[in-house]
Amino acid sequence: MRSQPRLGLLALALAAFALPQRTGAHGPAPAVLEVLAADVDGPTWLRATVGLLRRNPDGTWAHVCPAHWDDNDRMQAAVAGDSALVVSATGYRSATDRCEPWTELGPVQQAAADHAAGELHWVRADVLYGDAGELGALPAIGTLTSMVADDGRIAVGGREGLALWDGEWRVIPLPSRLRYLRALTADAVYGTAGIDGRLVPERVALGDETVTLGPPADQLLGPALFGGEMRVFADGEWLAERGGEWVALGTDDRRWTYVDAVNGVTYAASLDGLFRLDDADAPAAEPLFRFVQIAPSPCAVCEPDWAHYGGEAGWLETMAATSPDGERQPIEDGGCSAGGSPGALPWLAPLLLAVIRRRPRSSSAR
Repeated sequence: MRSQPRLGLLALALAAFALPQRTGAHGPAPAVLEVLAADVDGPTWLRATVGLLRRNPDGTWAHVCPAHWDDNDRMQAAVAGDSALVVSATGYRSATDRCEPWTELGPVQQAAADHAAGELHWVRADVLYGDAGELGALPAIGTLTSMVADDGRIAVGGREGLALWDGEWRVIPLPSRLRYLRALTADAVYGTAGIDGRLVPERVALGDETVTLGPPADQLLGPALFGGEMRVFADGEWLAERGGEWVALGTDDRRWTYVDAVNGVTYAASLDGLFRLDDADAPAAEPLFRFVQIAPSPCAVCEPDWAHYGGEAGWLETMAATSPDGERQPIEDGGCSAGGSPGALPWLAPLLLAVIRRRPRSSSAR
């Protein structure tokens, strides 16, 4: 009777080899959630519903899978240079060799990238850290909600106010509300606040600490920098901050799900992919990324994740496109898979080996 568990596991493993060689798409459509880093050629790191994505030199995008941290694909993340920090149940820092285990940082609460300085900053157990080490204990501002950084300055948002770091702490008390910081400029901190069940743009002046609220909306993206002004996408309409007021620029029937600016360039995402926006009142959109470009990770730890996400999206046994206007192509017989092959299912080999080598446990181990 003790052999039954072994036989059951073996049967399960062998049954996996009978999976169809091409898995059709049946899961929810993947989506871009955030541009984490960019260079002169465009975004280099993305946060998505399948984990992280890193741009390859050939125009494909490597899947940086959740198995590198704690398998949470709804984590937060920050990237400076080419180093990633994931905030999930705890914090994780990417390894120099991408397939080596990531470093666990402990109970990280928030993280942000200072792209101008090329540094990562994070709050762990209410203490601010940077790449150089500990910077200082965080003042009391209520439950932490978000964090932004720019050119050596850091703003941490809490329900009760803002904590600003520029070599020392400065606290700006604010009305108690849930707020998500989006941008730090020379003279203000911009974010989104929740008031009476709706979302409003919130601007906190760094000089006189005046708080200015924009019009409420049910769906609000931004504030984000467009050229020299801040804009939001509110309930299908673009609004710009001009002369201290939010001015309507016109409606837009494109179903944007994300709007932000990185290194002075504005990006927007929809279920069709990622786009670069210009600063016209009715912004034109240049396609930069579609999920046809995603390729499997070279790391063995990611093979089960690729079988899962690739199987749901129909990417298995296909090669990734090298541009957003391309399409995935079937892998020719005998060719190497840039899209992952379920026929190989390399992740099953260790499972089978473990099953074969597994010894029955003694009664004392039950």
